[in-house]
Amino acid sequence: NILGYTSDELLKISINDLFNREKENMVSYLFENFLNGTENSFGTVTKLVKKDQQTVDVALDVSRISFGEKKGITILIRDVSKDKKIEEELVIKKEQFKSLTKNIDIGIFRTTFDRRAKFIEANPATLEILGIEEEEELFKKNIFDLFFESTEKRAFLSELSKEGKVKNKIIQIQRNNNEFVVVSVSI
Repeated sequence: NILGYTSDELLKISINDLFNREKENMVSYLFENFLNGTENSFGTVTKLVKKDQQTVDVALDVSRISFGEKKGITILIRDVSKDKKIEEELVIKKEQFKSLTKNIDIGIFRTTFDRRAKFIEANPATLEILGIEEEEELFKKNIFDLFFESTEKRAFLSELSKEGKVKNKIIQIQRNNNEFVVVSVSI
């Protein structure tokens, strides 16, 4: 169904006719190694040529089978075109999001979701607010290193623990140059 051939048509054509010419060498190599080797199965993602000569992205799972004295192979084909398209769209959206966060004057960051709360990503505005020049320097810190008042830190942690989030919490933080700044934090 994926390739547009009937069962009878598939039996009459060579499997090599189904491979996209751009990827033929790689897939042919995998099949040759499979047929000549001792591997019982292999899988790959490639393009196959449909009956109408269009290509389709597929996942191939190839396995050896035997029925009594007879031996053969099974080839399972799964259309992954939609998966590929979603992956491509996700990459585009991620780049758009990064562009947006990079150019906004609001500090946006991600931390690990554990007691250490280490910074793992931050936009330039975050670095500027904190007085830090390089991301690597920020990644050595955790969010709690920034609190000036331990009471604010405890209140912040308490709210985060009880509510599962913190919204528009006004806190005083210590910048890298030991100056203090008042910020609003939402997590």
